[in-house]
Amino acid sequence: ERKPFSATRMNLNNGAAGYLYIIIGSEQYDHVTALFRENFILRTLILGLIISAIFAATLGLILFARLTRRIRTLSQFVSDFEQENYSARIPISSPDEIGKLGKTFNSMADRIVTSIEELKNTDILRRELIANVSHDLRSPLASIQGYIETIQIKEDTLSEEDRNKYLDIILNSTISLNLLVHELFDLSKLEAKQVEPKLENLSIGELVNDIVMKYNVQAKKRLTVLRADIDLEPAGIIQADIGLLERALSNLIINAIEHTPESGLITVGVNRFESKKIKITISDTGPGIPENDLSNIFERYFHGSRNYKQKTTSTGLGLPIAMKIIELHNSTINVKNHKEGGAVFTVELTES
Repeated sequence: ERKPFSATRMNLNNGAAGYLYIIIGSEQYDHVTALFRENFILRTLILGLIISAIFAATLGLILFARLTRRIRTLSQFVSDFEQENYSARIPISSPDEIGKLGKTFNSMADRIVTSIEELKNTDILRRELIANVSHDLRSPLASIQGYIETIQIKEDTLSEEDRNKYLDIILNSTISLNLLVHELFDLSKLEAKQVEPKLENLSIGELVNDIVMKYNVQAKKRLTVLRADIDLEPAGIIQADIGLLERALSNLIINAIEHTPESGLITVGVNRFESKKIKITISDTGPGIPENDLSNIFERYFHGSRNYKQKTTSTGLGLPIAMKIIELHNSTINVKNHKEGGAVFTVELTES
């Protein structure tokens, strides 16, 4: 290979002329240079490996710290929730696996909080139910016990007229008690969804007519007028459980009779208001329902605060039972007041 050299003319001992060549880059020089080059590459490679290892370790520590920080945050929120801090929610900053885990925890926490609220409400309702039932059962039971004891104590001196009077009171109290127990049992089954409606085709006009005729005598005893106003051509045929639907409409009519003053009018109207939609209205000419009571009218034992006194035998369960039956038929029920006065209950059914 080409190398730099130095040359000089010189005379040999025999008198001949010659040249001396000195090569600057000798084989030994090349060997030393090659070793140096190899050592430099090796050092550079080792240094690169060390730098890469340090960089990888640093990056790994940063990623590990970030990962463990998010896991620690997740663990802290779970611990807070365990300590009954039910508002604790994990902030979602990325869609990775930890983010998905946090989102799942938040959804689970929302469901748990909802369940806790439902349990609290159920417990409140249970306490109210026990209190109301205890109160409603106490009155007829005390009446029955008192009059039976009176009959026993005054057995020898009690007149036949007073005896029959006391027995009538005991009988009426027993009937009220029996009605209350049955309505509580029916409402409990409806709320637990243990009632399955047996659907069949029926004429809603004929059913309403039958119910109105059934309660005409009771309305007359209250000195009120009960009438049907049916406007269906042709006759409306719906699919419903005839027994349950009759129970719901009967409860609404009984409620109207109980809360309508003397000389009042109760109208049960049936008409179409949309295609395949039938509306049943039970309206009265009383003073109506106070606005504050409208939102609570379908609650258990709610008797309202109407501004007139009317003797009633209502258990306070008729309207809740009616609402549950209507909902069981995938239909709606609502209540409002007439502008002219009086309450209007509206049931919307779907025609077959």
